[in-house]
This record gives sequence, C-alpha cells and structure tokens, in this order.
Amino acid sequence: MIRETLPADQMSPAPPADCPWRVGDVVNFTNDYGVTFGPHAVVGFTLPGDELHGRVVYLDYDCYWFPAHSSDLSEWKPTDAPAESWYHRGLREFVL
Repeated sequence: MIRETLPADQMSPAPPADCPWRVGDVVNFTNDYGVTFGPHAVVGFTLPGDELHGRVVYLDYDCYWFPAHSSDLSEWKPTDAPAESWYHRGLREFVL
C-alpha cells in the first residue's frame, strides 16, 4: 500500500538529539486517549524550528502531515499485529 508523505524538502531525515527513533523504524502510535495504532513506519522528522509543541516524528499514517511526540511511540513487534489484518500481514511480510 502506498501512503502519502510530506515532500522530502519539508522534513528532515535526521532526528532531534533527544529522539530515539530513526527513519525506517517500525512503531506503534498511542494517541492521547490511550488507543494504540500500528504498525507505522517513521518517515522523517520536523525541520529545526518547525516543532509543533514537541511533536517531531512523521509517520506513514492517515495524518501524515501531523507529527507525533516521540514519547507516544513504542517499538512494534510482529506479535503486536492482529493475524486477521491484511494490512498488518502485508507489512509483517515486508518487514520480516
């Protein structure tokens, strides 16, 4: 599945100094209500000075234009994906 992302010149491939994630990392995203979504890939980071209230990580999800807090992310593991999800099965085959 092809997902939209910001143009490369609107995001940085280098994470901020305090961010543990790297482009290509596969993560789960937990929203402000405690609901976890994933897997999602890290596709980039905000440009210096463009941080949005500490949100610095761009993901391949529906709100690709809205960065996430790095603290809202956790490492995705193959056992996190429901077996019945075609999207997760496809990503698991791609990642593994």
